[in-house]
Amino acid sequence: MKNWPQRKVRVRHWLRSWWGIAVKDTLAPLIDTNARLQFFALVALLYIVLPTRGFESWNAQVINSWDSFQAILYALPVSFAMNGFFAIFKTTKQNGELGKWVGHRFIYHSPLHLATIVVTDADNGKLIPFKINGLEKGASIEVRLEKDLHDVHTLKVQFVVFKDQPISWDDYDRPTLLGWLPDNETLYITSLKPTPSNASTIKIYLLSWYGNIS
Repeated sequence: MKNWPQRKVRVRHWLRSWWGIAVKDTLAPLIDTNARLQFFALVALLYIVLPTRGFESWNAQVINSWDSFQAILYALPVSFAMNGFFAIFKTTKQNGELGKWVGHRFIYHSPLHLATIVVTDADNGKLIPFKINGLEKGASIEVRLEKDLHDVHTLKVQFVVFKDQPISWDDYDRPTLLGWLPDNETLYITSLKPTPSNASTIKIYLLSWYGNIS
């Protein structure tokens, strides 16, 4: 099929999104605020309250708690199956709200905010990392940075893909980068500004990404 490589990119991304939503929804009742409170209440019941009432009360509660734990284990596969079914619709809706596919490129409707970084003149020449999570290995990305209006002519910022391969400064401003995403999902920026000067804010956005069709 002519478009099969592009379809594979879309399918892989959809499955990653689906899996994340299904797992998150299945585990949510086990790790939310109420679940944590119930866990600590059970610990207090077993080790503080019931020991004062004798062994029989403590033993009965331990058995009851163990039965409840087993019931949860039996229920988890069913819960995952149900959440997996509903995740089909959530995933489709979520991806449609985020952006759209053009070939094997996913374009965000609105730039996706990745990081807000504050720099001072003490950061001149330093590599400041930021991460791009959730994309497949081998993807290429299009990222953009934005500076405050009062820093447009005084603050120089550039992207660095590999920390051991810095780019030499020149007179050009490069607010956009199109390049490969490293396996550790980490990119860097470096800045240069007058000394002394006030702190400056840099915002970084993901505009689009290309799936690996090789």
